[in-house]
Amino acid sequence: MIDASAQGTSAGNPSIRPSRRWYLGAGCLLAAAAACVTLGVAGFLSLNRQIEDFQRVPAPGHGEITFTQPGGYVIYVETRGQCCSLSGGSGSGPFASWSMQGALVPANGGPPVSVTTWQGPAESYSVAGHQGQTAAYFTITHAGSYVLATKDVTPRTITDLAVGRVIGRATVRSVLLIVAGLAALLGAGLWFGFTAFRRSRARRGPRPPTGAMGSMPGPSPGDAPGASVPVLVEFAGPARQHRGTVLVRAILAIPLFICYHFVRYAAWLVLVTGWFGALFTGRLPAYAAEFLTWYQRWEVRLYAYLLLLTDQYPATGSQHAYYPVSVVTRPGRLNRGAVLFRVILVIPACLVGGLLACGLETIMLFVTWLIVLILGKMPRPLYEAIAAILRYWARINAYWYLLTDVYPAGLFGDRPGLAPGWPEPSQPTLLPADYVAPPGPATASPSPGWEPRSLILSRAAKRLVGITLGIGAVLPVALLALTFAQVTLTTSTSPAPSAAAPATAEPAGLASTAPAPISTAPAPVPGRAGRWLSGLSSLSTDMENAMGPGDVVVTATSLRSAASHLRRCSAELTALGPPTAQLRPVYRLAARACGDFEHGAACFAAAAKGYDAGTVSPEAKKFNRLLDCGDAGFNRGSDLISTAVANGSFTQPPG
Repeated sequence: MIDASAQGTSAGNPSIRPSRRWYLGAGCLLAAAAACVTLGVAGFLSLNRQIEDFQRVPAPGHGEITFTQPGGYVIYVETRGQCCSLSGGSGSGPFASWSMQGALVPANGGPPVSVTTWQGPAESYSVAGHQGQTAAYFTITHAGSYVLATKDVTPRTITDLAVGRVIGRATVRSVLLIVAGLAALLGAGLWFGFTAFRRSRARRGPRPPTGAMGSMPGPSPGDAPGASVPVLVEFAGPARQHRGTVLVRAILAIPLFICYHFVRYAAWLVLVTGWFGALFTGRLPAYAAEFLTWYQRWEVRLYAYLLLLTDQYPATGSQHAYYPVSVVTRPGRLNRGAVLFRVILVIPACLVGGLLACGLETIMLFVTWLIVLILGKMPRPLYEAIAAILRYWARINAYWYLLTDVYPAGLFGDRPGLAPGWPEPSQPTLLPADYVAPPGPATASPSPGWEPRSLILSRAAKRLVGITLGIGAVLPVALLALTFAQVTLTTSTSPAPSAAAPATAEPAGLASTAPAPISTAPAPVPGRAGRWLSGLSSLSTDMENAMGPGDVVVTATSLRSAASHLRRCSAELTALGPPTAQLRPVYRLAARACGDFEHGAACFAAAAKGYDAGTVSPEAKKFNRLLDCGDAGFNRGSDLISTAVANGSFTQPPG
């Protein structure tokens, strides 16, 4: 019979406030923060691809661009730049001022498109080797192909015109998403910290009287008051295995890895939330300790099954008694400084674990698979070596999961005696219900005097661990050396450039970052108009080559050669014959160009004559004025004849 006073006393065990549901709310806020940051980063990556896909036209020059949808578009002036930056509405860009003349007309004929200079702050970017800013905008009413031509481009550092959609709104949207995600992350951290602090104070509050009726909740792993101890991984030892399951072990493990793939995200979320609690309270919250302990136990058993340490299929449930691989953790106090810098402190151990994984997965695992497939049982030294490697991985993960504050160790086994860091046998230890007892009569749970056993490796097992570590260290170096040797051999055996090729030709196999040059030749046009335009394009190319290479030394002979070349412009234009009615404006531009070429030729001839007669020297002002006069005539003629070719392409539709 229970009296009323006892009932009242038993009710004096209030639940801890705030409840664990607060962690769930903070986790939801953290998930929202991760989603915002992910969407913001994805927006920047998408914007980068959008800029890379801009249609580009050399400036000055012309080229054809295609619009698949009507709507508003923007023209960006570009130069060569570095990656990566974006700036929307900053009012600054790579060009403080610029100017050009140009037109945008349909490729099949029609009125030109109205292009308006960009108004407002400039939107600039620097991605994928292109640095540009907004220059103009226009609206396309009908999808199709259009020709964009420009001339008189200033400054000369402008190399291309890029055409695409506006980038300002996408930039602002990505920035706002990232800022919102960071704000939500800060709020989640404060939420976690406040909840962990209040729950910690509630735990340290007054306890119910000793004589109170009712059962007290047992201590959870996260509430363990003692110091942290290493994770304890015990193995039952090598046993006979079915050769059929060994043969298809990788296939049988596929469902487990599918489940593991999804559970891993939940474990990461719990780990992040538990990290905040451990940082503020110095111990892992109870819910995180319980979940991560279960997750690590299942993870170790999964890899033990895959590494052929056992033939028993691991269950996904948290309670699975008498499994040949046991994982025992006892979370305790944590150093807050070590928790804060855990991602840095764990790097050396992860490097060692990576070398072990490289050596085991590339060579040792295949050899082990063959041995077990043939013999039906793994030799004890090999079993001990793989068990030691798996235990080291488990200790790395336990350290990362904040289940222990003890740095991973014991790769080459332990000394005989108790497992390092675990209590003496006189102290009872709480163990999970699925702990595997030592060989003998099966019991549901160990006795209070149970001793955690150390992992003692034989000399052969230690050698196998050392061989695995050595293979993991040598293999990456060998791959790098092989790759370097292959690159060197490819470079040394690559064919030499042909003697007829220009000196500035790029080596085979290297792709230039500059856009491919767009030919100034018009599209093939049937009939007399097409032949006339083709001849005009050849004349333009011939006049462009009149000056020879850019690094030629100015002599009387080179000046006479340039003058003779430029004087042929009018004669070659006349030889093309009369143009059609549509091409008469083009002919007039070409005739003006030939006049400028001939004026430049006269200046070059006078300079050559004075140079031969000895009346001028290369340093004389008169000689320099004659050279400037010739260059000016040549430049004006080049601009006019290039414009004539471009206008001819616009006027005469392609066949």
